[in-house]
Amino acid sequence: MRAPHMGNDGWPLMGEAIGNGELIVVLHGGGPDHHSMKPLADLLSGR
Repeated sequence: MRAPHMGNDGWPLMGEAIGNGELIVVLHGGGPDHHSMKPLADLLSGR
């Protein structure tokens, strides 16, 4: 499930729920976008 959101500063924020179980929030630093964290999220979700 994708959950786009507009931040208070006007920049879009992207959230995605994958897998099940305990919630883990993964954030990236400046530069890359949410696609850069997808391999790690897949690994952590057991996919």
